Amino acid sequence: MPLAESSAISSRNVSVKLSNFRGIFAADYIAALDGYTQIDGGWLNGHYIQLPYQLLNCVVGITYSFVMTCFILFVMSFSGLHLRVTEDEEEKGIDPSEIGYFAYDYITEDTVEQEAEEDSEVEV
Repeated sequence: MPLAESSAISSRNVSVKLSNFRGIFAADYIAALDGYTQIDGGWLNGHYIQLPYQLLNCVVGITYSFVMTCFILFVMSFSGLHLRVTEDEEEKGIDPSEIGYFAYDYITEDTVEQEAEEDSEVEV
């Protein structure tokens, strides 16, 4: 492998690891090491718009993720899948309602019923 190719490969690895700083430290001569890529560079080369481009890219990515997650959750709510358990399951505990038994030995159905009775007496 010629020296120029190994330099291009190592510079790509460094630029991937330092992707957050590409807008500032993007150098036109590093990108040109592959003999094909031509860029205007970053902040240090006087191409000041590169940093806002990349910040906008981050904002767009975060916004897209948020909107798509909301859409998926909205579709899930109509298909019968819910993010929360019912109030009754919440009072009894998630273990018996989701997996069918108590995950811890010190909790039994009697304990849950006693706690529910104590809570109802306190509310009165």
